[in-house]
Amino acid sequence: MKKIAIIAVTEKGIDKALTIQQEFPKSLVITTLQSSNGNVSTIPSISDYLKDNFAKLDGICFVSALGICVRLIAPYIQDKNTDPAVISVDDLGLNVQSVLSGHKGGANDFSLKIAAVLGANPIISTSSDVQNIWALDTIGNQFDWQTESSESMTKTMALFVNNKPTALLLDIKDKGTLHLEKTVPNFVSVFYNATEIDYTQFE
Repeated sequence: MKKIAIIAVTEKGIDKALTIQQEFPKSLVITTLQSSNGNVSTIPSISDYLKDNFAKLDGICFVSALGICVRLIAPYIQDKNTDPAVISVDDLGLNVQSVLSGHKGGANDFSLKIAAVLGANPIISTSSDVQNIWALDTIGNQFDWQTESSESMTKTMALFVNNKPTALLLDIKDKGTLHLEKTVPNFVSVFYNATEIDYTQFE
């Protein structure tokens, strides 16, 4: 992630934000509180800052209660393909929650990185992650595959996370297909030739 803002709303939060900033040296620590630390930018309004910068940022880490985070970002949420990764860390750095753009925007990975820095508990609620099954909208990125538009995949992803019988056609072999073969969920049937698939068995 290139452009990251770390937004803190309490003095304890600023301390945590500065710890996180060490891991992301180009990030900006922002607060409305007065701070004598030169690495902290004091702004008059977080809402105004988000209004001007939400769409320009790659990642936003709130060091605040989740409710504050949600209320502040709500007016600016547009689309999961363009929204930044948003995560929320509590003041004591106990929990790191992926809030917005978990897969496409990278908030799940962002949460895991920050949880590792703070020794915190990462809270990821995306269905494919909690089930430990493939994230169909981003798996292609791992293996430099071309992915269909996410709009056309929405129905397929819903069927997949609901563990509906799924046909997987592997008519090429590369490191990605080897990964799929090794991690195949029990509701997926693997085929190596399209003529073998009985399409009536799969939605």
